[in-house]
Amino acid sequence: TQVKLVNQDLKWEELSQMNAGFDATLFDNHLDMSFDYYIKTTKDILTGMQILMSTGNNGGNPMVNAASVRNTGVDLSLTWRDKLGGLNYSVNLNGSYLNNKILKLGYDRQYFTQWDTKSYVGKSIGEWYLIKTDGLFRSEADVLAHTNSKGQLIQPKAKPGDVRYVDYNDDGQITDADRQHCGSTIPKFHLSSTINLEYKGFDLMALLNSSFGNKLFNGPRSAYDRFDDNSNYRANYDPWSPTNVNAKDPRPIYGDARNVRGDQDRWLENGNYVRVSQLALGYTFPKSLIGQYFQQIRLFVNAQNLITFTKYTGLDPEFINTNIWDRGYDGGSFPNPKGVTFGAQIKF
Repeated sequence: TQVKLVNQDLKWEELSQMNAGFDATLFDNHLDMSFDYYIKTTKDILTGMQILMSTGNNGGNPMVNAASVRNTGVDLSLTWRDKLGGLNYSVNLNGSYLNNKILKLGYDRQYFTQWDTKSYVGKSIGEWYLIKTDGLFRSEADVLAHTNSKGQLIQPKAKPGDVRYVDYNDDGQITDADRQHCGSTIPKFHLSSTINLEYKGFDLMALLNSSFGNKLFNGPRSAYDRFDDNSNYRANYDPWSPTNVNAKDPRPIYGDARNVRGDQDRWLENGNYVRVSQLALGYTFPKSLIGQYFQQIRLFVNAQNLITFTKYTGLDPEFINTNIWDRGYDGGSFPNPKGVTFGAQIKF
């Protein structure tokens, strides 16, 4: 039995790209510079798109030519090499900027919406649109004071300890129409740096990567914070109670989803990070110590993903979500593993 509808009108994606840049070597070969400006246009992007269940489709979102997108960006690379006494060193810095823009959506749509993102023609793909929160109701007086411009009580069933939602359209109730722009799923800036040092047989290499300008939705945390079912909860949950009115988290209510609706911004977090992706230290023995039978003996230790500096509370701010409409949603992806390797390089 066929349960997934097939799109008979599919066609291949079309990609065009224009690059303009330059390479330069300056200051007696100490400085290498590379600059690249690009415009990359992808037409008729292939991806799954939601359709009504009433169509009979029950095998996942069918593939469609959903959108045409333009990425405009700049890549800059700088490398400095020099020597200080017996120390040889080089420092490389790479930076990139990206601006993403939807040129066209399939079937002449002006926007495409999911429960957490919206994609408008002329704007970036998959931007966050969520109901903003304004802390918790600390008292009954806070509940009664939460009114719209006409004096209507916005959350009449709320109690102290519940989440206070922002009535964006000022209609006196909290609905899907109160979702508003909350940030981008796509980072604006990427920076990386590689540092190499060599001194009297010792060598040190450090690689740092970073990303800035996007927000991430912490999917696992939103699941742990649910109390409308019998799921587990996180150990550091700080619930409101009459004796803990300054708590960080809302009161737990079993069988009630008022505080845990998924389309709120309570689990939207800063996605910026700086990571020490690799740190390697080695030592090459001098010829006088290894004798005539060895050409080279080098011992080394190599650490990967040693430490990450970030405010993101999920497992890892660097993950892959293949859904183009929802790239910043963390569904609990396995984190980049940490590892330390010890080794020897011996040449006879």
